[in-house]
Amino acid sequence: MTKLEFISFAFPYGLKMFGIKSADDIEREDYILNVYSIDKEDCYCGNHNRIIGKPIFRPLSEVQNKIEHKGETFIPAYKLAEMGWSVPAILFYPNSVIDQNTLPVFVFQKLIEWHFDIIGLIDKNEAIDYSTLEGFSF
Repeated sequence: MTKLEFISFAFPYGLKMFGIKSADDIEREDYILNVYSIDKEDCYCGNHNRIIGKPIFRPLSEVQNKIEHKGETFIPAYKLAEMGWSVPAILFYPNSVIDQNTLPVFVFQKLIEWHFDIIGLIDKNEAIDYSTLEGFSF
């Protein structure tokens, strides 16, 4: 899966990005924005301004830890197990990448909905680990 395909799947679930500068190359203070549309690998935030930045995701290794999502606190691995999926051990190691072709559709959808980086963008420095942003939550 390409970065664009992954971002396209994440877009409907309230994708946020860490903006660094505007398309006119004017350096701005770092900020967090909602993504409103995507085009190729660029993200557009508010009023269709093109912002240069990186999407924000959770590392896949966090699937075993308690997270907060939309006001609910839970452990994603347990939640997936309650839905009938036995979580494979690969999810419990840092820097994991999942073969999306082997995931049940509902698991793929939930991991993306919960903002997990299932293709390793954080490790490639193409996304921001949410835990590095002080005071940030999804």
